Amino acid sequence: MFSKLKSVFIKKKEIVKFRYLDEYFMRELKESSFNLLENEYLILRHWKHEEKLDLEKICTEFSVGMDEAKFIFSLISEMYYKAACEKAWDDAYLKMYNTGLVKEATLISAQDSGHKHCFFCSEKMNKKLPITTETYLAFQTECRCKPYKKSFFKPFISFK
Repeated sequence: MFSKLKSVFIKKKEIVKFRYLDEYFMRELKESSFNLLENEYLILRHWKHEEKLDLEKICTEFSVGMDEAKFIFSLISEMYYKAACEKAWDDAYLKMYNTGLVKEATLISAQDSGHKHCFFCSEKMNKKLPITTETYLAFQTECRCKPYKKSFFKPFISFK
């Protein structure tokens, strides 16, 4: 009886789960316009700091010349930073969400001079947004910031 009453009065919060960094890395590899999946194992070991991937090794393992190796190394580095930044952004949002104390937050720009926000993020900038599953999913599907999000949330904590 108590559990039925409890379910009526206490709304269960839909929790979005944290993801491992490997999931972000794999997404970057799969979405890359340059086919890197053939060397997925080597790249992942490099990203996890288990093995150093230098230009010489890229030339050998990828069967390319030095110019193409430089391009691949640059691309791999950019993909690493994008995955790491996306995970950090997601984790910060999910920590706010999962505390239950943050109901609203303002999106703040962390933009450097070289990058601009996408239209979706620009429209949300400096506005109070609800910290909900829907808001999180909207950013996951609508944000087109390149190479990654350049914003953070300033939370409004409520102890009510």
